[in-house]
Amino acid sequence: MKIIYVHKLVLFTASRVIVLRNFVVRSYREGDEDIWLHIVNESFKACPGYEPRVLSDFLRWKSSPYFDEKGLFFAQVDKAIVGTIAAMPLKYLAKKKGRITDLAVLPPYQRKGIGSALLEAGLNYLKREGMKEVEAWCWNFPAYLNFYKKHAFKPVRRHLAIYWDLTKPLPKLTVNREVDVKKATIVDIEVLAELASKAYLPYWDWWYEDYGGTEKVRENWRKRVKDELERGYAYFIAYIEGKPIGFSAAQINKKLIEEKGVKLGTLWAGVAVLPEYRRKHIGSRLLREALTFLKKKGMEKAMVGTFSYLHSHTPAVNLYLKSGGTITQEFVSMKKLL
Repeated sequence: MKIIYVHKLVLFTASRVIVLRNFVVRSYREGDEDIWLHIVNESFKACPGYEPRVLSDFLRWKSSPYFDEKGLFFAQVDKAIVGTIAAMPLKYLAKKKGRITDLAVLPPYQRKGIGSALLEAGLNYLKREGMKEVEAWCWNFPAYLNFYKKHAFKPVRRHLAIYWDLTKPLPKLTVNREVDVKKATIVDIEVLAELASKAYLPYWDWWYEDYGGTEKVRENWRKRVKDELERGYAYFIAYIEGKPIGFSAAQINKKLIEEKGVKLGTLWAGVAVLPEYRRKHIGSRLLREALTFLKKKGMEKAMVGTFSYLHSHTPAVNLYLKSGGTITQEFVSMKKLL
């Protein structure tokens, strides 16, 4: 079922004469891909670190479990499509939580109520899907932050994309040489799942809560690790006297490399060390293993997505920056009860 909302658009001419025109907010239709790309690229290009999206980005999203065509809305003025928003019920979480992303309006149509109408459509959709709270991801850019604050969203944390240039020598870090680091195999699924259920605490406590606690995290990781090891992704486990105490992971997306020609590897799981073994230079050892693996595989860049507090960095972010990483993109998650 296609969802359509009808609104009035108020425009001001140079002579201050008000012109009223109808505009509609409707859900996704096949063929909207190119206009979606045009809207987000034109709207976000002023945001620091924004990289223009291409059709393969949209198609990859569309084929993923995270795409919801009923929650992808477009604003249309006459025959022109001028804005978009994505509202996703996160039904894989234990909490009844939805997410808003990619709220974008073409510059000539901004500050005319279209963004608010798109947000209203997204929130109404999440309510109908039974969500009780919503998290909006927006660029850490004043115009976007102020918009969400005006709509009663409260900032919670920052989400960062940190990149390394692997064509250059990385800073030398102190590493713990008493640690034995081994590349994981399929027999290490339970070891990695057990580590993941503990090694991100206490900093990622909100993440554990979203998934329903440590046992649920363990269960989810058990499935994910099995799938990724079978596809050739690399995990590195740190041991002290035979006890597993932490891990890192490195991923190479060959399809993305073919599509964009960017030799980029991802440290999608970051570096995780059990709380009682931190501050012993084990994280730096695991990070070096992952970055070295990607560099030997011919990658020219590496990236990790992580979070930080609103006004300070987590220890993991400090490690990434000290190791030569650079923050290139920054988002803020904003929350609101529905």
